[in-house]
Amino acid sequence: MINKKIIISVLAGGGDHYEQMEAAARDTCFKNPPENISIYYVHSYREGVDLNEGESKLIDDCFYYGEPASRATLLRKCIEFWGYCLENFEFDYIFRPNLGCWVSMDALNKLVNTLPMEGVYGGAFGTTKGRRGGIEFVSGSGFLLSRDVVQLIWDHHLNDKDITIEYNGNSLVDDVAIGAFLSAFRCNPDKGINIKRTLLPRIDLHEGGIDSSRIDPDCHHYYFLHPKSPNCYYLMQDALEGRKKMEEIDIRNIKVEEFIYRNGFGDNTLLKVNDIKSTQTPGIIPLFKEVIAKFDNVIEIGSEHGGLTLLLASMKKEIAKLISYEIDQNQIRIYGSGIDIRIGDCFEMEKEIGSEIQKRGRTILLCDGGSKNREVEVFSKYLKTNDVIACHDFDGGNFNEISKRVNWKFGPESHLSVLEEHIQENNLEGYRYEEFEKVLWGCWRRV
Repeated sequence: MINKKIIISVLAGGGDHYEQMEAAARDTCFKNPPENISIYYVHSYREGVDLNEGESKLIDDCFYYGEPASRATLLRKCIEFWGYCLENFEFDYIFRPNLGCWVSMDALNKLVNTLPMEGVYGGAFGTTKGRRGGIEFVSGSGFLLSRDVVQLIWDHHLNDKDITIEYNGNSLVDDVAIGAFLSAFRCNPDKGINIKRTLLPRIDLHEGGIDSSRIDPDCHHYYFLHPKSPNCYYLMQDALEGRKKMEEIDIRNIKVEEFIYRNGFGDNTLLKVNDIKSTQTPGIIPLFKEVIAKFDNVIEIGSEHGGLTLLLASMKKEIAKLISYEIDQNQIRIYGSGIDIRIGDCFEMEKEIGSEIQKRGRTILLCDGGSKNREVEVFSKYLKTNDVIACHDFDGGNFNEISKRVNWKFGPESHLSVLEEHIQENNLEGYRYEEFEKVLWGCWRRV
């Protein structure tokens, strides 16, 4: 596969602290980029650089724009650099991170090879609140733009068009201003371009929480939460080295144990899988061990930390496919295990999940996300004959009795009373229903 050409446009400057951050980034994260990736640092005025107001200049890998460094001028200097790139460089995408981020360039290359060449505006999502509420944007901690989107921004940079850019960062900060501007072009054929926000992975890390367990080989963007220091870059470098040395988790020889977990309602008897908490009653083990091995496709919604996911991986047929979906990438504790973990809102990924359910072979879908009733209602229509769907924290009418028996102090999150009509309409029947209900799962088969 030929790698696409990427320019990393690092938002730099801002005083001595960020000078130190830049030095650390150069010494670690951005030290040896692959041939298809070029890295530049975007500054305002800097001591020793002869620059008049409004002028720009590229010196080695630093781009300078003649405005004082401040929140108000962040966006203008970035756009001036992007215009320079359009006029002087060949590229397919620009990725703009802040200093205080780690960028995995191998993962970035893998990512862009899955994306279209046009209409890309991607990163971690945000929406403004308050007086200027409701603006959807991609976080300035690191966003990806395809060349056509960069060209669109540059074509409007003088604000002489019908749609303008808010350059004053005291009114709209840079990432929000980009989001407000691009919103006018989403799915609007009259404007000649279709731009849609694309959710891309980002892992947030406190300096004290940077270790090899948080490394995901498929994540291109790690954001260091405030307060942050240059040491974050060296800790990340050590964590990556540690990840390389870690042996892949032996999912056929996992360690499972019971433990007591206390919540606000009392003690609960739960499972630990390879020392990872799984919010499951231990009674699932014999039932799941027998059932999971019958399926060719095992799909989990709601990985949480990944304890149940590891258990499923150890129980499935060796040739069976396992996919686990999780909305919050920072919950995952099993990156690097070789398991297919996909980050995102399952309802926004409905078509993808539906396609996975309908793949050849028998499928079981385990609904354990944040909206279990809705998960059953949305995804059961994709089941093939003899496929199975199950939902956790299930109240089939005997929840209080069962929860006392298994020492469970959490409340129900899925209900037969809500699902009963839907079950009938979608031609579902109970699948080992009483056995699953005894371990707080509801379970049905498409007939």
